Amino acid sequence: MRLSICRYSAEVVASSSTIVPTHRRAVRELRVVKNLYAKGDVASLKTMHTIMKQQKDADELASRAAAYTVALGLKLNRLKEAEKFLPKTKYCPTVIRRSLQIMFEIKQGRVDYAIDLLEDVLNEEEEVYMSENQCISEQALDALYQAINSKENTADQMKRFRNLQRILTACNRRTNRSIDELLESQIEVPMIFKEPHREIPLSNKILEQIPHFLSAEDREVKS
Repeated sequence: MRLSICRYSAEVVASSSTIVPTHRRAVRELRVVKNLYAKGDVASLKTMHTIMKQQKDADELASRAAAYTVALGLKLNRLKEAEKFLPKTKYCPTVIRRSLQIMFEIKQGRVDYAIDLLEDVLNEEEEVYMSENQCISEQALDALYQAINSKENTADQMKRFRNLQRILTACNRRTNRSIDELLESQIEVPMIFKEPHREIPLSNKILEQIPHFLSAEDREVKS
């Protein structure tokens, strides 16, 4: 038996019979959280909150569940819930975590800090889990632009934003996928694969070369 690391979308995770036992609960919880996110109401957010409070793992599965919780909190303007679980998105691909952080700061009215986070995208040099890992979602960029544009006396902020926007484009650090689409992106799930049992038939020629495999009766017949 060998352990293999495979990637599946958050929507279609392999059947629980092949998932490493220690991760089966996390996979089930992620499925539940994803379905609650699709409902998109306050009651669902409260249930997600309860699930996340009991979550003790620190891996990509747990972080993706936290990201769903943060995203729904932002949609419903329940910023306390979103803020509570933002740190738990640590093991998400950076594009998800950073986009959610920027959206949260925009909701809080902290535009300058949101621009700082946007600048940090250019400094991301960690190992990538997906091709867009070091990018930022266009949804977050659009929201930041709208937040700056809706306020007065933000010429300096808009200038800085535009400069960063051009650099992000030049460095290919933008993705047109929405946060919802990013949440559905591939996720790492440890899997167990059983090696198929192979029966190797022994030919007469092999048996003749290895006579000690033959029974006493077989040797008498042969002689």
